[in-house]
Amino acid sequence: RGHRDRARPGAPGAARPGLGDGEALCRALIALGRCATSHDPPVARATYGHAAQVAAEHGLTPWRIAALTGLAAVEGGAHPALAEARELALEAGLLAEVVACDLLRAKTICTAEGPRAAAPLARRTAGRAARLRLSGARAVAELLVAFAHAADADDEGMDRALTTAADLPDAPIEVAALTPAVSALRRLLDRDLAEADRLLDSGMRRLVGRPQAAPVPLWGLWALLRAVHGSDDARTTLRRSPAVLRGVNQGVLHYADAVAAGRAGRSGRAAELLAMGDLVLAEHPWWRRLCRLLALEAAVADGWGDPVPVLRADLDVFDRAGEPRLARTCRDLLRRAGAPTRRGRGRTPVPAPLRAAGVTSREMDVLELVAAGLTNRQIAERLFLSHRTVDTHVASLLAKTGTTRRTDLRPLSEARAT
Repeated sequence: RGHRDRARPGAPGAARPGLGDGEALCRALIALGRCATSHDPPVARATYGHAAQVAAEHGLTPWRIAALTGLAAVEGGAHPALAEARELALEAGLLAEVVACDLLRAKTICTAEGPRAAAPLARRTAGRAARLRLSGARAVAELLVAFAHAADADDEGMDRALTTAADLPDAPIEVAALTPAVSALRRLLDRDLAEADRLLDSGMRRLVGRPQAAPVPLWGLWALLRAVHGSDDARTTLRRSPAVLRGVNQGVLHYADAVAAGRAGRSGRAAELLAMGDLVLAEHPWWRRLCRLLALEAAVADGWGDPVPVLRADLDVFDRAGEPRLARTCRDLLRRAGAPTRRGRGRTPVPAPLRAAGVTSREMDVLELVAAGLTNRQIAERLFLSHRTVDTHVASLLAKTGTTRRTDLRPLSEARAT
């Protein structure tokens, strides 16, 4: 229970078969797995796997769930064991364990697809935790909701979720430490790097030397932001922390090392470290793109690597995913790198008959959404345009296609699809 150093000496002996019944063995194996998680993930995986097998053989469903959840946690949540653990917990009516599984899954979605993608599950989990009076779990879920609001630049929603999390009793230490980190993400997306660094630094230092704290992915971002501002202290701290064993932190640490190497004039090594970070973060694509922007900005500024192709690829992803602030940063960096892009270009191919009529790809974007039944205001929100601009595009489409009503545009979109 947060004292792994004290538990570690006794765990191996307690986990020897034959010293007790199946439940005792499961408990000892899970304790050993928790101890190994902070310094030897392969041993932790093997131990949790052994515990799950013993629990299955003895019909010990709660301990099997605990072992499977531990195994998934070692893998960062992206493991089939998590779905199995949740299904078992749901069948057994162990709803607190269901909440724990859902929290782990939401955290995984947050780095793989982004905070906005994780928000629906985080909200459902917060609601379930509230009904079960699991205040600590609810606080973590509300923190994830706050991250989603930060990603949407919704300050009111962000503050509301943070206040809810802070006011709950029994919240884990990560909640207080990561509250300023939520605001740091908000500033980071707005490219206020100095304030993002200050906020994240104030939060993460509360986790230093706390072995009971979870190895949250913000450790790596902390090291990277500090490196961007010329400080090596967070990189050194992370290397000495169990959090570095998590791929999501290790990959971003490679980015931080790349920034430092590039600044020192070791261009080749910087490019190698950037590629290493990309490889390690393959299972965390949203987090990789977010953090890589900081490294690519350093590459543009210090003249190392080949940032332009990566920036162009990431810009395409940000545009398609509706991430305007990150897309804007990509465009700014491409311009600084001498490879500017034209803003406002559409993404939808224009069929030959419409192209001959003068329809642009941006107007084609609008046409598809008109055909889908969206109003001009909804189209403006979806494409990050002003309402007046969408009005102009719709009027232009009607004129170029010789139609008089919005409903007449739908067959044109359907014809393109066929």
